[in-house]
Amino acid sequence: MTNRLQNTRVLVTRPIEQAAGLIEQINNAGGQAASFPTLAIQASADAEAVERCKFVAGYDWVIFISQNAVRYSLSLLPISNWPSTTLIAAVGPTTSNALQQAGLTVSRQPDNSMNSEGLLEKFSAEPLSGKKILIIRGVGGRDALATGLSEMGAMVDYAEVYSRHCPDHDTEHLLQQLEAGIDIVTIASGETLQNFANIIESSHLSNQQKQTLYACPLVIVSARIKTLAEQLGFLDTVVVSEPENTGVVKAIAEWLERK
Repeated sequence: MTNRLQNTRVLVTRPIEQAAGLIEQINNAGGQAASFPTLAIQASADAEAVERCKFVAGYDWVIFISQNAVRYSLSLLPISNWPSTTLIAAVGPTTSNALQQAGLTVSRQPDNSMNSEGLLEKFSAEPLSGKKILIIRGVGGRDALATGLSEMGAMVDYAEVYSRHCPDHDTEHLLQQLEAGIDIVTIASGETLQNFANIIESSHLSNQQKQTLYACPLVIVSARIKTLAEQLGFLDTVVVSEPENTGVVKAIAEWLERK
């Protein structure tokens, strides 16, 4: 245990199911983590998604877009009888770890940028003409990956197995967090950031209180989300070099040292 985050109160906006590991690491580093989820996840697989997951043998590649994609598709997939001709790719190490824990072998993931663009780069030298690819994701996710793979000649299908929504947070809940003190906020995706902004705007806080929240530093995982933060009016962002929990804690500690 270290005290790199001593007396630093960190607002964690991840979904409840995914926040425990980061909260533990923040607290172990001497910080005070407060859970304030701005995204909620629930299973949502239609008949088409179920059918595509059941018959993955018809695909050359299956790509898992997130750990939620793994979590909500496991019961639909032939885990114990995975076809040897169907390769698996993951968008990042967290997703890869979830697949490996399920007993599946990951053949490809990004080297650096843990996102769709990073995975596209890994496929850039792959002969994809005529290849069939299944992307397992949430309802209404980004289309950059499918578009890029299609441009390389692949035939791409989706299996959307979960949906996302913004949890209800009343003004009193947000005010309690503000009054307790917020030194920094962790943001894991563009959607959690957009929802955080929506919660602030729909609250009955004063303009000064809202501006205090917009001035809170954000620890974010990509330059794309940094751009969104600036567009939404957030004033201070810290982009992590490593998107895993240890990287987030490290980024907070380095921010404190600079501060």
